[in-house]
Amino acid sequence: MLNTVPELHVACAVIRRDHHLLLSRRLDSAHQGGLWEFPGGKVERDETPTQALARELREELGIAVLTSRFRFQIPWDYGDRVVRLWVFDVDAFHGEPQGLEGQRVRWVPDAALTDYDFPEANTAIVETLSLPRVARFYDPSLGCPERWLMAWKPPALLYFRGLTVVSEVEALLTRALTLGHHVILPLDQHHLWRDGVGLHRRKHDPRALATKALAHCPGAWPLTAGCRSLQDWRAQADWPAHAWFVSPVLPTKSHPALEPLGWGTFTEIARQTARPCYALGGVTPDHLAQTQLAEGFGVAGIRGFQ
Repeated sequence: MLNTVPELHVACAVIRRDHHLLLSRRLDSAHQGGLWEFPGGKVERDETPTQALARELREELGIAVLTSRFRFQIPWDYGDRVVRLWVFDVDAFHGEPQGLEGQRVRWVPDAALTDYDFPEANTAIVETLSLPRVARFYDPSLGCPERWLMAWKPPALLYFRGLTVVSEVEALLTRALTLGHHVILPLDQHHLWRDGVGLHRRKHDPRALATKALAHCPGAWPLTAGCRSLQDWRAQADWPAHAWFVSPVLPTKSHPALEPLGWGTFTEIARQTARPCYALGGVTPDHLAQTQLAEGFGVAGIRGFQ
């Protein structure tokens, strides 16, 4: 994870406190000057993004990072500059943030982020702040969906597969949202969409259905899809996904003939999508730390997530 390539690598922090997020305003003289951003700074050569994060927050804000977790990275070409953002959650820190380099800093309510202007590369951070680290896929082979739903403490991202009775799906949506979970629906159930629910595009879903679903569900969040390679991901570029399920990372009992990607290929994909990537296939919640080491965001699955 050392910075050894020509891109300008930048480590930035998502810092939360009491439903507020810490933002920093770029100096007018800086690149993208005058815009608000998630605080951080340049990764020096032969410095890891984690090391740069701690150093920059100490120098710019006067805080000491106690714990941090990788979220995802964003490659971005501004035309006059190519950057790669390494985004982290800073879960604990010591000190009170202040603008030590003359920049303005502000605690902003979560709901007020849309009132601020960010550099384009920061848009993906804003759009994915509420994503849970764990995604659970329901399958009818798991038995009672209500029991399955109640077996996991929120928040999680839930995907109910294989359920066709409208009243059952609607009841599960209501229950899941009330508990504090996030839910995605397959595109062919977009007629059941409501505020607070997202959409998942499967590989066999035609473009016409995707277009229809997006038009019928304004503001659907999150939008997700799956991919097995960079080529597969590029083929779905018309879908404005907030997150990707990359699979199968490890061998699976359900698809024994499908060659697993391995963590190396997972990392290659995660480095390009500019969105959070979930490791899917053969993983369990215990693989979350490994997923983050492989530059992924979260874990997803069926049988290992009951």
